[in-house]
Order: sequence, then structure tokens, then C-alpha cells
Amino acid sequence: MKLILIAFLFSTSLCAREYYYSFAKKSEIQFSEFSDSLLPGAQVVLGEYHNTAPFQRIEGKIISDLVTYRQIESDFMVAWEFLNYRDTVDIMIHFDDYKSDHISGDEFIARLFNGQSTNLPYLDFLSVVKKYAGKLYGVNALRSIKRTIIERGLGALDAKDIPPNMQLGNENYFARFKVSMQDHVPPEQIDAFFLAQSYTDSVMAYWFQQWHHYSLNFLIVGAFHSDYQDGVVEQLKKYRGAQTVTVRIVDLAKLSERAKNEIFVAHEKYGAVADYLYVIDDEEN
Repeated sequence: MKLILIAFLFSTSLCAREYYYSFAKKSEIQFSEFSDSLLPGAQVVLGEYHNTAPFQRIEGKIISDLVTYRQIESDFMVAWEFLNYRDTVDIMIHFDDYKSDHISGDEFIARLFNGQSTNLPYLDFLSVVKKYAGKLYGVNALRSIKRTIIERGLGALDAKDIPPNMQLGNENYFARFKVSMQDHVPPEQIDAFFLAQSYTDSVMAYWFQQWHHYSLNFLIVGAFHSDYQDGVVEQLKKYRGAQTVTVRIVDLAKLSERAKNEIFVAHEKYGAVADYLYVIDDEEN
């Protein structure tokens, strides 16, 4: 009996507290309040760090909780930055095979990424889309197109590859981009890389709108594409007046003490990093 109790106490000490934080209310809120704030047809943008298992688990949990709470099984979609819009037919075929259990989750990932298994953490949300009969779409462009933009400019692309909403990101977005890339890209190439970044945002926003026909519509992107309502979010808000809500997933254990305090406060220049935070906090245990 003592061993069972010790094991239970040890296991609970490893469980993080998780909650939603509203920047509008400047406080923690209940899940039901978050869900009730979403209008039918809302666009829910989840900002993540790529291939970081806790984040992909949370993505699956957010989607699962909303779908079951709102009772919208089979009436939701998920668009994923890692998938290209040109592969829509293949994605549907592979996803149908996965949903019908003709292939395993590992095989599904391998089909999507040419035999590679580096994106296995994403099965946490993909299995949820499968379980609740949602739709899965690609929204990104080929990397080869982005290389062309960086090397030769937007004018080197075929007209069909340029979305009608193409525009350069705003000044604040560029300022943050410049800082984030300063140790990775030569100064003379920053403008070209930002053009490619803006192109990616434009393409994702455009194609997300093509698939946007459900009670809830989720977009999973790297956090930089959605932070501070910039990037793809700025673009999405221009379409059809649909409600766009951003959720930034935050693991406090991964942040410095300074960052832990700053993440809950709107930046004096850029504003709040998102509409809501989904916080993983294991410090209390």
C-alpha cells in the first residue's frame, strides 16, 4: 500500500498545471469561457514551437476539447503549415487510409514526408483529427518557390504561384524578424528573406480561406507567423470578417525568469503576443 501511495505522489508531482490566460481579462480563465468566446466559423490559430512534443500534445488537447464540448464532430478542419496546398489530393488519400486504419500513424507521417519520421510528435493532433472525423489540409507553398524568391525576387515566379492577397508584412513584423534572423542571415539578405516570409504568410492565409467552411477552423503554424497579430493573422483578419483568435502555447519551464514575467504582459510596442495563452506550468508541483 505504501509503495502504491509513493508511486501516486511521485506521478502527480510530475503533472503540470495547464490553463488558459486571457490578455483581454488579464487573468486565467476557464476552458468553457474560452470556448464560448468563439463564434461559429471562427478561425483559431495555434502558435507553436515545431516538433516539441508538449506543444503538439496541447494542440491535440485544444482541438479535442473544443470539438467535444461544442459537439462538432466531423464539422471542423485543421490546416497545417508543414503541408503544401499543392498536395491536397494526396493528403486526402493518405488521411483516408489513416482514418480507416489501413495504415498506421507512423506510416501516415512517412507518406506525408517522403519516408521521413521526424514529425512523429504531430500524431498527437493528427490522431484527434482522425478520431473526430475532421478534415486535414495543406496551406503552404513549396520550399523551391521560396528559394526562388530569396535568390531572384517575387518577379521570378509564375503568376499562378502568387496569391491575390500577396503583401509585405508590416514594419513591426519586419523589426522583430530582423532581430530574430540577425545571427542566421547576412544583413544584405534580410529583405529577401522577409519577402519569402511574407509570401509564406500570404499563401497560408489565402489557402486557409479556400478550406474555411466548418464550425471551427484551426491553423497550426510556427509562433512567429502568428505572434502579435502579425504575419498570417494580419492577413486572415482581412477575409470576410470571420472571427480570428490566436492561442500561443507556452511552457513556463522552458522560459527564463524574465521571460516568464514578460509573457503575461502586453509589449509596449507590439501589444499582446496573442489573444490567449495556453500555459503549461509545472512549477507548483
